Amino acid sequence: MGRTTLNNEVLGGLTLMALAGFYLYFGWGFRFGTPVRMGPGFLPLSLSAILLVMGAVKLAIGLLRGGDEPTWPKLVPALVIAAAPVLFGFMIAPLGVVITVSLVALASRLALRERLQLSDVLISVALGGFCAVVFIVFLGQAMPMWPGM
Repeated sequence: MGRTTLNNEVLGGLTLMALAGFYLYFGWGFRFGTPVRMGPGFLPLSLSAILLVMGAVKLAIGLLRGGDEPTWPKLVPALVIAAAPVLFGFMIAPLGVVITVSLVALASRLALRERLQLSDVLISVALGGFCAVVFIVFLGQAMPMWPGM
């Protein structure tokens, strides 16, 4: 049996279990339903249960294997990734799907703190176009494709 010190696996498992507990607590009051007729609580509760199991497995692996001292994540990349959905929410209505998805993808790429390449720009623009086709054309979502639409 390995050391049972506090390590990244243990902290990751505890974090996943805490998140699962949070979502289970707040999602418990929703009607669950069945797999055929899902209620509003079906997906959150199911995913919370899966997250809880994944956290328990990660915790057990960390306790059994032991490991090095935990390391803290870099703060700037974590903040950039956390800000991406907020940017998306503020930009989608005035700028449309293509520009918003492209800019958010580029902003998220900045989390790597490396120089942007031409391929990064091309991929983000292609992703914006792909999202517009899938969500607006195929799925019929009521979102503007371009500014002013």
